[in-house]
Parts: sequence; structure tokens; C-alpha cells
Amino acid sequence: MKNDCLKLLFTMLLALAGVAASAAEYDFETGGIYYNILSEDDMTVEVTASPSIYGYEGSITVPPTVEHDGKTYVVAAVGSVSFYGNSVDTIVMPSVTEVGLSAFVNCYSLRHVSMPSVTTVGDYAFYGCRALSSIEMQSVEQVGNGAFDYCEMLTSVDLQSVTVIGWDGFYSCSSLTSLDLPATLTAIGDEAFARCTSLDTVRCHWTEPLACRPAFEPAVLDSAMLCVPAGTKAAYEATAPWNGFKNIVEEGRSSIASTQSSVSTVTVIDGAIVIGGETLQEVEVYTPGGECVHRGTDARIEGLPHGVYVVRVGQGTVKVVL
Repeated sequence: MKNDCLKLLFTMLLALAGVAASAAEYDFETGGIYYNILSEDDMTVEVTASPSIYGYEGSITVPPTVEHDGKTYVVAAVGSVSFYGNSVDTIVMPSVTEVGLSAFVNCYSLRHVSMPSVTTVGDYAFYGCRALSSIEMQSVEQVGNGAFDYCEMLTSVDLQSVTVIGWDGFYSCSSLTSLDLPATLTAIGDEAFARCTSLDTVRCHWTEPLACRPAFEPAVLDSAMLCVPAGTKAAYEATAPWNGFKNIVEEGRSSIASTQSSVSTVTVIDGAIVIGGETLQEVEVYTPGGECVHRGTDARIEGLPHGVYVVRVGQGTVKVVL
């Protein structure tokens, strides 16, 4: 059963109640976007909901600054429920640092988001954005509860600056194929990655594994590759949930799972696949999905993106992780 159903229901009802209230309240409008003043001292404003029954539509670019009554304000935030259920397909907000509670809930048409300066994503901020396929969020530190629930088309997410992921943070992001969890990440909430059924690679950077309950799917635990820092495999094998992964490999070391013997050896050195052996043989490199990405007799194969590959050398095959 999904985590904290009562909390979810309460928060969603609160957000719904806020739509009507916020839709009629705004301090000023310019360029088709409505704003509330946050601070006259700091000269900051936040985007708020449109009073129109149709709300915002199409492609929206939130400017870094806006003019009102002869004053220049910095657009620092997108307020709670500002775009709730609106028909936006692209949102660009270069200076915004915070996205509020349920700000984009059920924006079913939303496909692209650029928010390079955002550090905080509020609870349920992008809940139900089922078409969202790309998002620029390299500065995000806090991912709220349910922030990306049911973003079913999201294939990748940049977590390089993240310190906290709330419960249900990426629940049912069923197209997400890989995770790169930074050493800065100190907390992962319950069921944060439940129903992320397409995960094939999870890369962790902690030298001491983080204990948590993200609820990786059984199929993911069976088939995905867990990549951990060199010398830490034993620690991950002793710590839940990471000890549930059947394929744990250490970065910087040969990550071979040989299925047949071969006269050649296959190792990973400095991000390249290196083929060794007494005789030169045909080498083929495949993705887990069966796509051939290299064929030849090279002894060193470079330039492939990070991920899991199956290397065929002569009659032998090995699995490696770059």
C-alpha cells in the first residue's frame, strides 16, 4: 500500500482548496504572468495563479526580473498551486529558487522544465505531470514529498546537488532508467523509488551506505546493476536496501560477470573497455536492450556513456559497468 495515504489526501485537498483562493489574489500582472510581492525589502516576488478559468497555456518563460510601479523585483519563486492543472507544455524559469506546494500538479501537457537555479522543490510540485520528459534541475537540494509522483515519461533526472529526497519523491516514475545518487544525499524517504520499474543502473557515491527504505521493485533488485565506490561492496552487501541488489559492482575495478570462458580478458580502466589476450578477436559491445554500439578488433574501446554493457569476445561474453 502506498506510503502515508492520509497525508497525501490531506495535502491534495489543501492544494485544491488553495486554487480558488489564490486565483483571485494577486498584486500585479505583467506580460501575462501574475505576481505576488514577497518582500519590499528584498524586492522579491513570486508567480501566482492566473484569475482566468483557463489559466496559463503553452510555453511560459518566467523572467528573472519584473517592473511594477517604477520598481524592479527579482522573481524568486513559483507559489503554491500557481499552475495547478493548467495547459502549459514548457516552463522556463532561470532565476526562480523555490517551487511551491503543488505548483504544477496535474499539468498533463507539461513536457519540458528548465529551472537551473531552483534549490527547493515543494511537496507534490510536479505530481501527475505524466508527459514530463525532461527537466533541468542541477541546483536542486531539497526534493519534497511526492514531488515527482507519476511523472511517467521522465527518463533521467539530475540529482548532483540533492541532499534530501522526501517520501514518494519519484514514486511511479516508470520510465526512469538510471539513478546517480551523490555523496551529499543524506536522506531518502520511504517509497521514494517505488514503481520505478525501468531502472537498470543505480550508482551510489557514499563510502558508508545510506540506510533507507526507497522500495526498489523486486525486478529492479534482480536485474539492475548497483555501482558503488571501490572497496565498499561488503558494506553495501550488509546494508538495506542495497543488499537486496543481486548485481553489485565496485567502480574503478573490473566489473565482470562472465557467462562463458574466453581466451581474452575484459576489464574497465579509466572509463574504457580494455580487451586483453593472446590473439586479436572480433569484439562486439551491446546495451542491455540488445543494441550493438561497437564492433571491431580494437583492444581499447572509449567514448561510451556510463552504463551497463555486454561485451562479446570470440565465443565468450561478459557484462561490464562503465
